[in-house]
Amino acid sequence: MSSKTAERETPSDSKSAPEPLAPPPRRRRRPVWVAAAVILVALGALLAWYVAANLRYTERVVALRSDVPRGAVITADDLVLTEILPDPVLLAVPAAQLDEVVGQRAAVDLSAGGLLVPAALVETVIPARGESVVGLALGPGQLPVTPLRVGDRVRLISTPRDQDDPPASAPAMSIPAVVVTAATSEVTTAVLVDVVVVESDAARLAGLVATGRVALILDNLGG
Repeated sequence: MSSKTAERETPSDSKSAPEPLAPPPRRRRRPVWVAAAVILVALGALLAWYVAANLRYTERVVALRSDVPRGAVITADDLVLTEILPDPVLLAVPAAQLDEVVGQRAAVDLSAGGLLVPAALVETVIPARGESVVGLALGPGQLPVTPLRVGDRVRLISTPRDQDDPPASAPAMSIPAVVVTAATSEVTTAVLVDVVVVESDAARLAGLVATGRVALILDNLGG
């Protein structure tokens, strides 16, 4: 075989074998993002546990199905049981005391949909039949310094006019009463007192209160 034939069989323009491709560079994970992802997963798990735990430990309490005006007797039809998350601040009546609530009276106006709290219940209405509640605003010299409490028995006496001489005898009016509420006014320094008196004494007492000619005497403490 001639040299020309050998040159024809081995062409000079044949392609060389392709070079192997280099692997792509590895992406380095930043430790900050890894830590953030771990924290998010942990928070999600904690939140799921918290929700599940609270849903598991709800408590059944008494709520109002219908409106109940102040002083009205509470019936079983007025009440309904519901579940709430435990709250130490919200002292709702527990479901186990439902039967004890029926037959009591509303101390205030109760609205449908609200929870029933023990303070909204009374066994008797104030004032009772034949009694009246009279409000007083008393300043220094008109009542003792000793704080008044609910249930204290007091006497309300008439006082002379500013220009009159001090009385030499017993006051013209002395009315026994029982304290219902007592609080200091947010506007003045007066002490605001609600008292229960016999209905026949209410008008006379209110007249003295309107002119400021009344003083309160504390006879005993909650007796």
